[in-house]
Amino acid sequence: MNILDLENSTVLDNIGIIREDYQEQLSKYFRKIRGDKALLIDPDLFGSLLMIVSNEFFRKNNIIVQQSLSSKPINYEEGPILILVRTEIQKMNLVSSFIKEQEKKNGKNKHKYHLFFVPHQEILCEKALETLGVRQLVTLYEFDLDLFPLDQDLLTMSRNSSFASLSQGDPEILSDVAKSLKKLEYLFGQFEEICWLGKNSKLVLQIYENLQSKRNTHTSENSQIKKVILVDRTIDLITPLLTQQTYEGMVDEIYGIENSILEIDPRIVGKQTQNQEDQKIRFALNSNDSFFQGIRDLNWISAIKTFKLKSKSISQLYASSNDDRTIKELKQFIHDVQTSRDETISLKNHISISEHAQKSIDKGTIMREIIQNELSMLVESVVFFDFIKYIIYDEENMIKVLRFMCLHSLIHPGKAKQLSEIKKEFLFEYGFKYLPMLQHLEKIGLLTDNPNVNFSGLRNLLKLYNEDQALTIGPHTVFSGYKPISISLVQQILDKKKNLKNFNKATKNYLKTEYGEYNVNKNNEETEKSEEEEKGNEEEKKEEIDTNKVCLVYFIGGVTYGEISALRMLSQQSTFEYNFVIATTNIINGDQMIKSCLNL
Repeated sequence: MNILDLENSTVLDNIGIIREDYQEQLSKYFRKIRGDKALLIDPDLFGSLLMIVSNEFFRKNNIIVQQSLSSKPINYEEGPILILVRTEIQKMNLVSSFIKEQEKKNGKNKHKYHLFFVPHQEILCEKALETLGVRQLVTLYEFDLDLFPLDQDLLTMSRNSSFASLSQGDPEILSDVAKSLKKLEYLFGQFEEICWLGKNSKLVLQIYENLQSKRNTHTSENSQIKKVILVDRTIDLITPLLTQQTYEGMVDEIYGIENSILEIDPRIVGKQTQNQEDQKIRFALNSNDSFFQGIRDLNWISAIKTFKLKSKSISQLYASSNDDRTIKELKQFIHDVQTSRDETISLKNHISISEHAQKSIDKGTIMREIIQNELSMLVESVVFFDFIKYIIYDEENMIKVLRFMCLHSLIHPGKAKQLSEIKKEFLFEYGFKYLPMLQHLEKIGLLTDNPNVNFSGLRNLLKLYNEDQALTIGPHTVFSGYKPISISLVQQILDKKKNLKNFNKATKNYLKTEYGEYNVNKNNEETEKSEEEEKGNEEEKKEEIDTNKVCLVYFIGGVTYGEISALRMLSQQSTFEYNFVIATTNIINGDQMIKSCLNL
C-alpha cells in the first residue's frame, strides 16, 4: 500500500485507505490459495470484517461460502476452508470442534484448513491446537487486522473485553495499540508529538519507542497527524458509567450499537416481516447518512426538536411553487428534492426509533429517575444511598443497579459503612452467589470507598459542569451540562494558554495519575532548529494556528459515544485549531463495561 499523497489530501478524507490496505493484504493471502474456497469468520470478528470487505470482494477472490464460525460443520463438500479467528486460547476449542465435526461429516483429506490469527500469531494458541489434536491439519498465518474504520473520523479495534483484560493485568492489547500507531504513521506520516495520560498509556508509549528503534519502516516526513494523545480509560471511570445524553449515545444505551450497526425489531420503524421474532432490521449509523450525521452528536432533547424543524422544512420544500423558476433554479430544486427524499426516509426512521426509545425512558420512570439522580450527583454531590436501595428492591435490572452503585462510590469517597450496607442489601435481594462479583468490582476499582479520583475537586477546578451550555453545541451538551473529565483533559493539553498549575493539580492530586509528552523527532536537529525559528517568527506561527491540524486521540480501554460527540463538538468551535481523529480499543457504555468485567 502506498503512503498517502499528503499534499493533496487530508487524513479525514482518507481514513478509507486503511480499509484498502486490509483488502490488499487479504487478497494476497486468498490468491495464494487457488480455486474456490470457504471462509469462516470468528463471531467476534464477523461484523468488523464486513466493515472492510464486500460481497464483490468475496466474489473476486473466489470465496463461495462465507459464514460465522461455529462448532457445527458447513455444507461444503470439498476444497480449502479458510478460518479467521481472534488470537485467544479459548477460540482454539471452537476451531478444533469445527475441524473435527467437518472431518467427521465429509471424511478425511477432503479439505485443507488455513487458519488466520488476528491480529498476530501466538505460540500458546499453536500449542493449544497441538493439545487438541488438530495442529497437523492446519496451515497457520497471521493477519495484522487491528483498527477498523467506522467513519471518516473514527477507528476501533473492536476488542470489547479490552477494559476487563487491562483491569486484570493482561497487557497484550497494549502491544497491539502500539503496533496500530506504527501502522497509522506508515499511512499518514510520522507523528510530531505523543502525549499520554495514565499508566497504560505510558506503557503503550514505551512499546512504541521500542518499535521505533527496532524498525526502519519508511514514513512520510510530512505528517498529517501532528499530535497524538493516548488516554487510559482508568483516568476517567465516571464517564462510561453515566447515561449518555446525545442522540447516538441514547440509542446505544437502549438498543446497543455494534460496529456502527443498529439492529432492531422491524416493527419499530413500521415494517412487517414473516418471522418477526427472529428477524432484525439493520441500519448503518455513520456519516453516509447526512441526516443522521447532523443529529447524532446533539443532546437528546435538541435532536427531538430537530426532527420537528426538519419535517417542517421538507414540507415547505414540496409545497413551494416552481412556476416562475429559471432553468438553473429548477435544476437546484430537483437536486434539493432528491436530497430531501433521502433525508425524509432517514427522518422517518429516526423519528420512529426515538419515539420507541422515549417510551423505554418513560416506562416505569426508573431510567428517567436514574438520569435525574446522576445529574444531581454531578452537580451537587448529593448522596443517594436511599435511591440505590429503592432500585434494588424495585427489582431493577441488576447491571443497571451495579452501574449506579459503582458511579455513586466513585463520586462519594469515604462512605465505607454506607457502601457496606448497600452491598448487603444487594446480596439479600439478588443472592449471595454474587458476592465474588462484588469483590471483583472492588478489586478493579469500580466499587470502592477510596477511589483514585477526587471528583469534587476536579469538578470545580476544571469547570466540568455548566448548566448554561446543557443544550448548546459544545462538549458540555453530551451529558446535559457536564463535560467528561477525559475531554476536559484533552482540551487542556491542546490549549496553548492552559493553566499548567491547574492541569498538574488535576492529574497529580485529584486523579493521582501520570502525564507526559514525547517529541517523536527529539533527536532530529532540523526539528530543534525549526523550534528556534518558530520563536522568532510570530507571523508564521499565527498562520500555522489558522490551518486545520489533526490530533489523534486514542482511548485505551474504551470510549463512549458521548465522548466521541464531545470531541467533534470541541473541534467545531471557532477558537479551536484541531480536527480530531478518534481511535479506540472499543466503544463502550456502562452496561457493556460492567458485563465485560464480570464476564457476563
